[in-house]
Amino acid sequence: MQGRDALRMPSLCRKMRFPGKVRVPPLMPEAGGLYVCHCTARLQPALAALWSIAAVCYRWEPATGFHDPTTRAASHPETERMFISQQELHYLRLLPLDIVHSLLLCRAPVSSPRQVWSQCEEVPVEEVVPVLEEKERTTSYKPVFVTEITDELHFYVQDVETGTQLEKLMENMRSEIASHPPVEGSYVPRRGDYCIAKFVDGEWYRARVEKVESPARVHIFYIDYGNKETLPSTRLGTLPPAFSTRILPAQAIEYKFAFIQVPQDDDARADAVDSVVRDIQNTQCLLNVEHLGPSCPHVTLQFADSKGDVGLGLVKEGLVMVEARKEKQFQKVITEYLNAQELAKTNRLNLWRYGDFRADDADEFGYSR
Repeated sequence: MQGRDALRMPSLCRKMRFPGKVRVPPLMPEAGGLYVCHCTARLQPALAALWSIAAVCYRWEPATGFHDPTTRAASHPETERMFISQQELHYLRLLPLDIVHSLLLCRAPVSSPRQVWSQCEEVPVEEVVPVLEEKERTTSYKPVFVTEITDELHFYVQDVETGTQLEKLMENMRSEIASHPPVEGSYVPRRGDYCIAKFVDGEWYRARVEKVESPARVHIFYIDYGNKETLPSTRLGTLPPAFSTRILPAQAIEYKFAFIQVPQDDDARADAVDSVVRDIQNTQCLLNVEHLGPSCPHVTLQFADSKGDVGLGLVKEGLVMVEARKEKQFQKVITEYLNAQELAKTNRLNLWRYGDFRADDADEFGYSR
C-alpha cells in the first residue's frame, strides 16, 4: 500500500458518523507501529479532533498496512482494548489541535490509547449561551395589480413592473394565433399541460389544464390572471413555444391576507369576499410580504391612493377576526388589529351582531381567540 493512498476506516467511522478518509505517511519502518492521523486544513478544529479520535483506534504496521482492530483482536491481543470513553472524547476535544496531532503522530508502543491522557490536565468548560437576535418587522411595499379574489379570500396579483412584458407577449401571441388559428378539436388536453384558452370575451389567454372530466368539460386555470373556468376542448389549443412560461413565467401570484381569520360560515365568508372584490379587484395596490404560509405567502395590502390597510379595514367592519400571532416583530400591528376588532364588537358589526360568539362556539366553528 502506497503512503499517499486514501484509506477508509470502515466500522468506527460509520459508527461515529465521520466522512471517513485518512492519509498515511509514506514510510513507517518501525515494527512497534504508529498511531496515525492527518487532517486537511479545510476541516474545522473540532471535526479534526474527532478524526484524531478515530485514528487512535487504528494502527499502522509496515507489513500489513492500516487495520481495523476489531478484525485483528484474535491474532493481535495487544490491540484488543480499543474503546474510547465519553470522558476521553471530551478531553481530546479540549486539547489544541497541534497537541492532538503531536500525541497521535508520535511513535508509540502498541498499548492502550488511555496512556494519552496521563499527561493531560482537565480544562474547565465555559458554557456558551447563544444570543438570539430579535427580528424586526420589515416593510417593503411593492405595486401590484389585483386580478382575482378566490372564495377562500386568497387573491392573485400581477407585478406592475412586468405588466408591460405581459401586454407585449399577449399582443404577439394573439397576432400569431390569428395568422395560424388552432384546428378545432385537434388539441387533446391532459392534466398539467399549458395551453391557450378562449375566454368569454373571445380572446385567447395562456392557461393550464387542472382536470379533464370529458372532452366537453375541461377545468383550466388562467396562469396570468388567477381565475378558473370549465371549457370544452374545442375552445382550447396548443400554446406556441414562443409564448411559453420559459419566455415569461406565469404572472398571477397567489397570496393570503396576514393577521386575519377568514370566517368559516359560508355566508359570513361570502360577505367578506364580496367586500374585497368591490374594494380591490382590478385595481392597483401595494403589497408587503409578512411571513410565509403552507400554501402561499401571507401579506398586508394597502390601497394605492390612501395607503389604508385592506385587511385592517375588514377587521374594522367586523367581516373577519384577528389571527393572534406571538412573534415579537408583529406585536405592534397585531395590537392595532385587536383594537379595531374590539371596536367592531362594541358596535355589533357583522360577525359581532349577536355579541362575542367565540366563547361558546369557537371550537365548533373553527375560530381561535
